[in-house]
Amino acid sequence: QADFGSGPFDDFFTTVQAIPAVAGKSFPLAGRGVAASQAISCLEGLQDSVTGGWEEFGSFGGVNAAGTSRAIQALTKAGVNLDDLHWKTITQTTPIQALESLAPTYMAGGRGGRVGNVMQGVALAGGDVTSFGGGNLYITNTNFMSPTGALDSTAFGTFAHSEAMLGIIEAGLAVPTPTIAFLQGQVITNGTWGGPDSTGLAMQVFGRISQTLPTNTITSVKSSQLAAGGWTGFGTSASINSTAEIAQGLWANDIYPYSPEWSQVVSGTVTNSAEIVMATQLSDGCFPGFSGSADPYSTTDALIMLMLGGNGDVVAKQLETYGIYLPVLNR
Repeated sequence: QADFGSGPFDDFFTTVQAIPAVAGKSFPLAGRGVAASQAISCLEGLQDSVTGGWEEFGSFGGVNAAGTSRAIQALTKAGVNLDDLHWKTITQTTPIQALESLAPTYMAGGRGGRVGNVMQGVALAGGDVTSFGGGNLYITNTNFMSPTGALDSTAFGTFAHSEAMLGIIEAGLAVPTPTIAFLQGQVITNGTWGGPDSTGLAMQVFGRISQTLPTNTITSVKSSQLAAGGWTGFGTSASINSTAEIAQGLWANDIYPYSPEWSQVVSGTVTNSAEIVMATQLSDGCFPGFSGSADPYSTTDALIMLMLGGNGDVVAKQLETYGIYLPVLNR
């Protein structure tokens, strides 16, 4: 029924609009809340029933601490309580316990970036990074710091160094000054850190520690946005992972990534980067990797990206600037 102020009445158009709504589909455009909910269901299906952990990639590598920490990060940012029964294995192993079991092997083969990835999952799950997996992750991480301030190799970009820093930041611990200076020194002339992944992660670091971005960073990031609305790491089409890192980087610096200013007109429709990513979502709620099949790495990145703005308050604030007011919604 519809009600235009004179009482409810049966209405054809309202009924047609209600059908996709009660089916859990958004009308007329895809909604981030529904897509995020489906991604959560995907990650539940991808969780290993024996270890309680996740693979990092869907096609190789097996269950490890990287995939498990990434899943924990995405799910906790989506408001999921990982202590609920259906996230535990038959032996009652929780995701954080799975991470603690898997972490030593994973960290033994890496540097600060790997430790930082684990630290982010531990911190977001409410764990203690100073006593986890048989050691103090903060000390382990900072012990990798080189004389230049690097926490990890930058042979392929600064993303691993930034991941190491984000682990420290997420845990609420002191970020060593040399690591900040090192990241500042890696900026290239256009104000970025090279590719979108490194740039997005560096932007997240700067925003989280209240460091001012170079004056031309935002302009360069905007100019590198594809006509389709996202960012690419390889090739010419939008990458879920690269787009998600840039969106998080913008958000960390108080820039709403789905505003009209950060949207593109595609086939006559104003389209933002979230809608570009949502268009790739598979029927099971997962997001695809390079193979086109369900990929934990892409799904966790997409879920975190879709949750930017939380329960819609930021969207409401954006709409209010155009004179459109929405009721407060509790998800």
